[in-house]
Amino acid sequence: KSKHPPTGMEIERREDADDGDGEALVATVDATEGIPTRRARDLARRLWYLGWFGLPLAWAYNAWMFWPHIAPDPPDASDVGLTAGVGDDDDDDGAGGAYPREHARRDPVVAKYAELSMRGAKIAGSVVVAWAATFLL
Repeated sequence: KSKHPPTGMEIERREDADDGDGEALVATVDATEGIPTRRARDLARRLWYLGWFGLPLAWAYNAWMFWPHIAPDPPDASDVGLTAGVGDDDDDDGAGGAYPREHARRDPVVAKYAELSMRGAKIAGSVVVAWAATFLL
């Protein structure tokens, strides 16, 4: 045991380890398995509010991060893990493979903030383009 107090990273790792309570995972663009619902909702909400403080790139990042929530459904959604159990024809229901067999899902709260962020990013981008066209041309 070390005698120094835990660092922020160590505390975060412990919190991540505690998230294994069976909480559903939410689909993201970059997380292989998804992230816990509580964290996804908190992140989406914080990025939405951050965009109002003059940082519309936070809206663009929020829309990108949670793109699976606002993108149209692929032809077979079960292929990308957005519908748990549908089309799951695999016989290996146990462990194995590189990742646990958990499916990320769509969350309505995250989808709401991702959609609002997409709209905000589009409006902010339009304002910047209009400003540039007005004063730079």
